[in-house]
Amino acid sequence: MRMMRGVCVILILGLVLPIYGEYIPPGPRYNCPKDAIYIYPCVCERGSDKGLYVRCENTNLASLSLAFVNLANEAAPIEELTLYKCDI
Repeated sequence: MRMMRGVCVILILGLVLPIYGEYIPPGPRYNCPKDAIYIYPCVCERGSDKGLYVRCENTNLASLSLAFVNLANEAAPIEELTLYKCDI
């Protein structure tokens, strides 16, 4: 009798608990760098499964070059690059 009760409890828990489970989708494949100082003249707006969304404001070509080298070290592609008021 005790064994039957234990089997019933395990069976009920095995059937009921998965019902309360919920799917949690994974985050984006490419995330923004943790230290924003490495891409300083630019700002990583967000990451996605395709790449990073990067915005650069009021900068020159030399600073952009340094930021892009640091982004290349992260091995994350750039999906969208916005250059605003840059001296190029």
